[in-house]
Amino acid sequence: MEIALTVRNVVIIGGMMPSKFDKYFFLKNNIFNEGDILETSQFSNEFSLTITPNYSVQIAAGQFILTELKPDAEGDIENVARRILECSDDFEATGVGVNIQWFNFTRENTRELSKKYFFNSNLLINKFFDGADTSYGYYISKNFGKARLKLDIKPAKVVKVGTTVEDEILTFTFNFHVDLLKEQKSKAQIIEVLQEIEDYTLETKKIVDAFD
Repeated sequence: MEIALTVRNVVIIGGMMPSKFDKYFFLKNNIFNEGDILETSQFSNEFSLTITPNYSVQIAAGQFILTELKPDAEGDIENVARRILECSDDFEATGVGVNIQWFNFTRENTRELSKKYFFNSNLLINKFFDGADTSYGYYISKNFGKARLKLDIKPAKVVKVGTTVEDEILTFTFNFHVDLLKEQKSKAQIIEVLQEIEDYTLETKKIVDAFD
């Protein structure tokens, strides 16, 4: 078995103004160095896209997305997100989420593997999906830390970069979501959630490692 962290990002839903997040904002506040900001970055009144070798920061009306371009369980996404928030003006936000996705590269047939893990003859829905060509997945959720954790597991196929070779995988897509309370300061609430990113990542890896 081989597992790979393929996505880790922070999403904030709220009223951040893209025009305030120009190149100067990131340089002035020592979030990125000038040599880090690539020419593919874009800045306008309606949209801000800052791209560095390690991160993408996308800000549009009503949404902020910070994405690791080279996902790393020991990466610094928490500190980058917190620094951006601390240096920004106050704003109204309604929610914050942390998305983490792992690929489990299995050497087994994913139809057989997904049936072994997720088929239950007592479930009504499986009476309609019991053929040899059926693939199975799983959805589950729980409270974790300050967030609601939602996990979606499903079989898939990916093509290796630069080849036509397909790998069979199980995808583990985790979403940690928090609805923000109006009576509290949004920025402070978001920073509290960001401080849990390491715990979120450890929990996801623990779950993925169980499918060995």
